[in-house]
Amino acid sequence: MAIKLDKVDVVVVGTGWAGGIPSAELAKKGYKVVALERGKDHDHNDFVGSKDELLYASRYEIMTDNSISTITARGSLDEEAFPLRTQRENFEGNNVGGK
Repeated sequence: MAIKLDKVDVVVVGTGWAGGIPSAELAKKGYKVVALERGKDHDHNDFVGSKDELLYASRYEIMTDNSISTITARGSLDEEAFPLRTQRENFEGNNVGGK
């Protein structure tokens, strides 16, 4: 069942550089702003020091799950576009703050 939320002035999809800065500026001006983000929230420890190689390098923990969301690619305009389904083909991050 859907949850009905209060109305806001602005909804920003994605809070990387392109969404975070305008969200902050609009909020400073008094607008009611909601920012939507699909990535997991990470902290400083997720990016500094030694990492779990299996989790990050082999299981692509901070990358987009291509079985849920993917992009398509083709070599030229004449070719049919096919989805990029494996991490070897498509390295897009999936984090709060941009991908």
